[in-house]
This record gives sequence, C-alpha cells and structure tokens, in this order.
Amino acid sequence: MSPQPTSPNIADLDRLLAEGYNAYVHGSLLIVKDIPYVNEKREVHLGVLVSTLTVSGNTAVYKRNSGNNHVIHFQGQKPCDDNGRQLGMIHQASNVQHANHITTNFSFSRKPPGDYASYYDKMVGYITALMSAAYAIDPSVTAKAATTGGALEGESVFNYIDTNSERAHISEISRKLTPYRIGIIGVGGTGSYILDAVAKTPVESIQLFDSDIFYNHNAFRAPGAPTKEVLEKQLTKVEYLKSAYSNMHKNIEAHPVDIDETTVSMLGDLNFAFVAVDKGSVKKLIFDYLESKDIPYVDVGMGVEMTPQGAIRGEVRTVAVTNKERKKHRSWIGQVDPDEELYESNIQIAELNSINAAMAVIMWKKHAGFYSESTPVGMTTFTIDTLQQDRKVDDGA
Repeated sequence: MSPQPTSPNIADLDRLLAEGYNAYVHGSLLIVKDIPYVNEKREVHLGVLVSTLTVSGNTAVYKRNSGNNHVIHFQGQKPCDDNGRQLGMIHQASNVQHANHITTNFSFSRKPPGDYASYYDKMVGYITALMSAAYAIDPSVTAKAATTGGALEGESVFNYIDTNSERAHISEISRKLTPYRIGIIGVGGTGSYILDAVAKTPVESIQLFDSDIFYNHNAFRAPGAPTKEVLEKQLTKVEYLKSAYSNMHKNIEAHPVDIDETTVSMLGDLNFAFVAVDKGSVKKLIFDYLESKDIPYVDVGMGVEMTPQGAIRGEVRTVAVTNKERKKHRSWIGQVDPDEELYESNIQIAELNSINAAMAVIMWKKHAGFYSESTPVGMTTFTIDTLQQDRKVDDGA
C-alpha cells in the first residue's frame, strides 16, 4: 500500500457527519461530497468541496483571518445561479490535484465578516451558497446523504501529517520519492544535514551507518540543539539522530558500525546511498560494492583550511554517481583538489555542512525526477572565497 497521511483529529468532521453530510478526511484534506449545484445549462448536479486543513500535530485548527484559509476548492462543472449565470464566489478556474486523491476544477473565495469560526462553518457556508440555486430549481435536493463517510486511515512513514506538500500542491511530485530505501554512510556534519532533509520526505526507509559517539563538537556542526543531558549519555551518532528524527519519520534504522569488508553487505538492501566518509580506502570499498549492486549514490566532501591572514577558505563538493556516466563521475571524486590533506582536515562548519548536504539531496531528487534537470550534472563545487558554484556535466565540461 502506498503511504497515506494519517487523518487528523477534527471535531468539525464529527459535527458534519452527525448532520448527515457525506464528509471525510484524507490526510490534510476535509472533503464533503454529494453537494447539489447548478451548471450553465441550469441542470442540477452533485459536486465535491475540498478544504485544506491547518494542522497542529495531528489536530486540525481553523485559523481565522489568516491568509487564504477561507478559500475552498470544488470538483464539478462551473457552478451557476438558478438562471445559469456564473457564481460570483468563483476565485479561479484550474485543475488542481490534491494529495494524489482528488482533482478539483475551481476554487471559491467567499469570506463572511469576521471570517468563519470553524471548518464546520466554512463547509456549511459554501454548501449553502451552492445549494441555494439547486434548491430554487428542485426543492427536493439535499446535501445530506443517507450514507456518510468518515476519516480515511492509511499507513504513513510520518508520525504526523505533511501539510506542507499539500499546501504547495506538490504531493504527487513528492510521491516520486516514496520507493527509496536511503542509506547515509557517515552521519557527522554533512551526513546529519542530509538526514535532516531526507527525513522530511516520504521515502520508504532511512538507514544510518556510523560507529562514532555524538560528542559536543558534533553538536556544533549538526542540525538541532541537543541538551547537555543528552550529550552526557554518550550515544552513538546514529542512535542520537534516530531518536531525534524518529519524532517525524517512522522508518529510520540505526547501525552503529563502520563500513568495512565485514559490514559492507549491509548496504545491499538500499536503492540509493549518500556517502559522507573521509577515508579514501573506505570510499573505494563502498563505491565498488554499490556499483556491483547497481545502487546509485552521491559522494560529498569538504576541504577547508585557515589562511595566513587568519580567515577560513576552501570549498565543498558533491559528486553524483547515478547514471551511465558513473565511471567518469567517480573519477572526479579523486580529482576535486590535488591537495588531499585539504579534504582530510578536520575543520567543519555548520553552514558549509548544510550547503554540502543540500547539494547532495538536490542531486538525489534530480535523479528521482522531483527536480527538473535540463543537463545532468555530475559534480558541483562551491567555493567560499567567491561564493561561486562550478559544475561538471555529462557532456564532458
């Protein structure tokens, strides 16, 4: 079963159901079906109203006088009055797909003085506006169906609803990420920021590999702000990060091991990997194994040093080894900077780790088709001095 958002707690739904409306919740959507309305030919049809929900945790909360909270979406033909004239509350005519569940054809904007008091009032207000024309033509019509719906439940990789994707209408695009079983090998500075981004996507699972302890210095180059008490527990990096990000994503697995000849087979269940380790010999082992299993991956690296003037300089680089140009792309990993000591220095700074991780995640999402890609990019480097990003692409540039 494809992951579906867990339904929120919403008292307004219970009230709609109690009054006989065919209402239900799907993820962050409140939907009421079987609403009589009139089309341009003065025919009575049944339409569907769809309202996005503002959710706090798993509880829906109507925010009065806040942005476009009063706007609603409608599935059906162009709604009209009993004379066949377009209703004035039509805000926009456009097809919008919501959470891969329902496509609407219009949006309405009808805000009473002081706004609606709740989602119940909002839905009933729009139902009444649509039905008035239908009732004038056929007094027997009703929006209160004999059989009502209810909250749709389904499996989800999240512990609470991803309302962000629905608000931006990118739920269908985000579904491209659901089949991925992601591995993050090395969850120090850059690897932890990769997790921060990936945990906010609907991937099937995330596996973390690192044997190191999460010490104070790690806290200063990773996302979030652990307490002193957490640091004193001396958890491994993967255990700490799993604990933190399992608050959001359910399917995170911690492996407090280093990848070597005895553990490399643990990567076999992945279908995409992020490699965020420093040692060249370990990278070669990982790369060889991933390529033998036809698992695409992104490698990250950071080269930072102090100048004689007492400032920081260097660059971060990201290499995608994801397509038929894998051999060429892999060769770039060892050619980013001839001074290998630059990349082995231990200077890590949170914003540089974050930039490095963001480039890696964008490369993965391009590979998945989430982001467009006119020219496949194999490597990018970001230079601190110039704030310039350079790249190598598949045409040999």
